Amino acid sequence: MTVVRVGGVIAAVETFEALGPLPPARLAEFEPEPGPDEPMIAALVEKVSRSLGT
Repeated sequence: MTVVRVGGVIAAVETFEALGPLPPARLAEFEPEPGPDEPMIAALVEKVSRSLGT
C-alpha cells in the first residue's frame, strides 16, 4: 500500500499487484509536509516500513 498526501488530501493506494511493493529505500526518503496530519502520516509510514521488514 502506498500512502500519498497532497495538501489536505490523503490517498492510500494498494500498488502491490500493479507496481510491486514500494522499495524500503524509497519509503525511507518519504517526508510528509508539515501539517496537522503529519503524526498520522509518520505512523502510517512506520507501519508500512515494519510490514516490509525494515
